[in-house]
Amino acid sequence: MLARSLLDRWVRQVDRRAGATLSRRAAHPVRLGWRTVLGWPRAAFAVTTFAGAVALAIAALPRPDSTTRYAAVVLLIVLSVVALAVINARTARSGMVARQATSTRRTG
Repeated sequence: MLARSLLDRWVRQVDRRAGATLSRRAAHPVRLGWRTVLGWPRAAFAVTTFAGAVALAIAALPRPDSTTRYAAVVLLIVLSVVALAVINARTARSGMVARQATSTRRTG
């Protein structure tokens, strides 16, 4: 994870340097929202599928068979990781995380 983080940091720095040499329009294209990229029907399908998987895993937890319980726990862990990854990706793209401590202070 450390190597991945360092690689991502390096890529962002290279992208910023390359973007500084481009015109305003090429360097800062219009960002498309999830509604445009994914659309409501696919988003509803994804949410329904995710909720169904969570319900299935929770329903399998009280079963007496240990294999079923183990599979349900693994499924819940995987679903939790997916949910956290989606939240993390959205937070990282939204720019809510300050890059430097000084960027959150107002000067003047």
